[in-house]
Amino acid sequence: HRAYLTQLGAGGGTPLINGASQTGNSIAIDGCPNSVTFLKAGDFVLLGALAYARRLTADAVTNGSGQVNLQIEPLVVSGSSPADNAAVTYGSSLTFQCALVGYDAGEADADRFLTGLRLTFQETA
Repeated sequence: HRAYLTQLGAGGGTPLINGASQTGNSIAIDGCPNSVTFLKAGDFVLLGALAYARRLTADAVTNGSGQVNLQIEPLVVSGSSPADNAAVTYGSSLTFQCALVGYDAGEADADRFLTGLRLTFQETA
C-alpha cells in the first residue's frame, strides 16, 4: 500500500546491522541519528540481504550514539541472520514483490460497482 512508502519516524543516518548472528524479534542496528524516534511501529524495513520485509512492532528510539534495537515481525530465524554492517532499508527506498494469492469478488451493483472486494497478497522472494 502506498501509505507504507513513507516512514512514520524521522529516519536519517546510515542505519546498519550492529553485529552478526542476530535472530528473533529484536535486531540491533547503529548508524542512526542520535536520540530520535528513528522509526515507528508499523514501519517496514529490509534487513541486509534477507528476502522478506519486516514490520516494526514498537517505536525505535535511538540512544545518544545512534543505536537501537528494532522490534520486528516476522522474526529472523536461526541460519538466516543479516550480516554485520549490512544496510537497513526503509521508507521510499523499500521495495518488495507480492503475489495475489486469493480474492473475494464481493458483489456488483446495477452500475457494476463492486462492494466487498477483498484481495489477499503474499510477499514473494
